[in-house]
Amino acid sequence: MYAQYVKNTMQPLNIADVTKDQRFPWTRENPDHTSKQIKSLLCTPIRNGKKDKVIGVCQLVNKMDEASGSVKAFNRNDEQFLEAFAIFCGLGIQNTQMYETVERAMAKQEVTLEVLSYHASAADEESQELQVAAVPSAQSLRLLDFSFSDFDLSDTETTLGTIRMFVDLNLVQNFQMKYTNLLKWILSVKKNYRKNVVYHNWRHAFNTAQSMFALLKSGRFQNYLSDLEVLALMIATLCHDLDHRGVNNSYIQRSDHPLAQLYCHSTMEHHHFDHL
Repeated sequence: MYAQYVKNTMQPLNIADVTKDQRFPWTRENPDHTSKQIKSLLCTPIRNGKKDKVIGVCQLVNKMDEASGSVKAFNRNDEQFLEAFAIFCGLGIQNTQMYETVERAMAKQEVTLEVLSYHASAADEESQELQVAAVPSAQSLRLLDFSFSDFDLSDTETTLGTIRMFVDLNLVQNFQMKYTNLLKWILSVKKNYRKNVVYHNWRHAFNTAQSMFALLKSGRFQNYLSDLEVLALMIATLCHDLDHRGVNNSYIQRSDHPLAQLYCHSTMEHHHFDHL
């Protein structure tokens, strides 16, 4: 409570006897409870390098008189000592925060460079070829079947199948999507799945999206959802494993991968979301 007061006011606080100090509501409301724990108190803020922000608080309570063994008040020497200690603490905390910031920036740069070496947005040449291609029906691709298998489909057909799902769910019409933009986005999502990953790849994303499409259309779930919810579900199924490395979070953490420095938990899940 006193530490919060010092943090808010950015001023040190020296109280000889908290039971007699009526400035604070918690002392007035429950003096017996306060006196059982604290009598004398010295509290000072720990400031950052610019001294315009409190990054911590030092608090000392119940200074003991060695001769009598009783609690006595803190004096001016104690205040100066604690102020000097707070400066030392501030330097330590500031340096630690700066180091963590630099370390995080370096990890982010390393991850970014790695991602750029694998991925990029789809090239115009890729989309131009598909812009003139006929999009097969959902029936011919068996997209409405719960027993669907992508084994017989080419990569081009999976892209066209994804377009078909967006069209049949009325997402293109309802959100006034430009066909070329949708095509480039799908190709970019596809490109951001790693080809050397056996399971968490584009095919897995496409299969997940098809399962959702079948639930929405054949299972008639679309009748109970808004257009925005349907769009969110389709984007989520397509992008839920973006840039997956083929390993789990435990491996990422134990191998000291740069991703582990960016996220303290749910490493790959955070990366999938940020990559989107």
